[in-house]
Amino acid sequence: MGSERGREMRERVFVSIFALATLPLSLLLFSLSLSSHPIKSQIYHLEAVAALSPTRFEARHVWKESRAYTISLVRLNALFFFPCYALSLLAAITAVHSTGLSCNGKRPTLDTALTAVRTTWKKPLVTTICVYAVMLVYVLLQRTLVAAAAEAGGLGPVAVAVALVGLGVEVYLMAVLSLGVVVSVMEERWGWDAIGSGWGLMEGRRFTGGYCRES
Repeated sequence: MGSERGREMRERVFVSIFALATLPLSLLLFSLSLSSHPIKSQIYHLEAVAALSPTRFEARHVWKESRAYTISLVRLNALFFFPCYALSLLAAITAVHSTGLSCNGKRPTLDTALTAVRTTWKKPLVTTICVYAVMLVYVLLQRTLVAAAAEAGGLGPVAVAVALVGLGVEVYLMAVLSLGVVVSVMEERWGWDAIGSGWGLMEGRRFTGGYCRES
């Protein structure tokens, strides 16, 4: 009876954390999607028109208009970036810390979640900046390799193989970086040190902190 009541209380706490941290982020991302959809559609339309333009002069004029819409899209994304980033960081810290407490048999509460945000936000902040840097470099490298393979052999098996391998590496890299963020919340590690620890966890090592140890 007591265990069922405790489980119900934990479920309520997790639902509350989800409602306070994740739902505002979802609504913000949904608003961004709705706001940017007309601009993206116009950009795609202008790119198609430019590709079918009979002369370079007409194509250049269409591309110029497309760049203006692209700049508007960049400004819109920049406007939403910081609130989305702050809410993502808040959601990650509260979810990871509350899950860690639950794994250790402790009862997470809204107070413990807010305390975790107040005391640990600097570590995941530094770590997520490193994560963005790694993903930016990788995406640029991946697109360069795919473009080079496509230019060398067209859309043949080599280009497809490069794209598939790049996609697999990206998924693995995202898993490593996500574990790095988890480590930065639960341990006294941050930045590249936390990402290195996440890499070790993907290799099958045990958690070095006091949360969810693997047997």
